[in-house]
Amino acid sequence: MKKIIIGLIFGLLGALSACNSVENEFRSSLEGQFAGTFERTDKGISLGVAEVTLAFEGDRFGGSGGANRYPSICQGTFALSRNTITFNNTCFFTAEFDWSLILSGTYQIRREGEEIVFRRSMGDLIDTYRLRRVEVLRQ
Repeated sequence: MKKIIIGLIFGLLGALSACNSVENEFRSSLEGQFAGTFERTDKGISLGVAEVTLAFEGDRFGGSGGANRYPSICQGTFALSRNTITFNNTCFFTAEFDWSLILSGTYQIRREGEEIVFRRSMGDLIDTYRLRRVEVLRQ
């Protein structure tokens, strides 16, 4: 019985450290400036693709989206947890556009080759950011 409990403890510690290693991998991968695309789909049909830029430093982000606030990025903080990234946008926004286009809330995060991909679903809508590092920030 003692061996089983010890085995469970080591298994739990191993799982927790694996989660932290994924988080640490993304954190170091996100330091710097990125360029890429944003695409929103509705029931699998693209509503358009826009060029975006994002910069990450520590736990802060800033950037810009395409024309007509498609999407609206601005600035704020972010937090990583396992395979998700949560954005807290600190900018003030006026009411004349679709606020679901603001980079805010929780997205799934993954690496696809040289790209970092953020994706979230809101009913039939799927927002996808595909980013490539263009510059590492100097410290």
